[in-house]
Amino acid sequence: MVKPTANLRLRRALQAAGLTFNDVAHETKTNLKTVQRWVYEGRTPRRHRAERVAELLGVEPFWLWRDLIGNRTWDRNGKRDSCQVYSRASVLPSSFFRQVLLSATQELWVLTDSEWLLSQLEVPRRVPLAVNAEAGPFRRYLLPPSFIRMYSPDVPGVEIRRHHGTVETSIVRADDTMILIPGGVGTVTASCPALFLSRDTDDGPFDRFAEGFATLWQAAATATP
Repeated sequence: MVKPTANLRLRRALQAAGLTFNDVAHETKTNLKTVQRWVYEGRTPRRHRAERVAELLGVEPFWLWRDLIGNRTWDRNGKRDSCQVYSRASVLPSSFFRQVLLSATQELWVLTDSEWLLSQLEVPRRVPLAVNAEAGPFRRYLLPPSFIRMYSPDVPGVEIRRHHGTVETSIVRADDTMILIPGGVGTVTASCPALFLSRDTDDGPFDRFAEGFATLWQAAATATP
């Protein structure tokens, strides 16, 4: 039985990256039992070790350990950033997108017209693994009609709805974090900038985009194979 204090986000991120506890212990120069406590007991490592783990996984430290958010020593340039901006979505390692898929403990939302993004998320191959994980988050995929048959998994806890408009911005939400990839007509998703938002650190953009997704979701018809 998984303890309520366990860091499931860290555990699933390690699984997605193919890293063992021994790998992390070696890379952070710590002992195996300490790494196991980070995962199974939800303990927070020292700053330099947390940064090394985050570097290995290609994410921000606060994404793995939320209690680091209020500590200003963790903010870049001495201030809290409302978001992290990447010049191109393609600079994010493919393992990062898989980590997002597996890290959600409550819900995962995906809005996209991009086959490239869906391939990075490894939908639908990883959907059963994600849904059958301990917390069993509810997955919502809002896709164009042409993608419905290709990506519609017959898995409990997954619902796909079709939209009939043009989606220029892709949204991937995992609990209180979000990746936005704004695009446009004729652009390739991989070449567009990517924004990493956290509800815990921003001043409202996270909620506004979440509300936009919810509006589209309610307006969309339930998809059928």
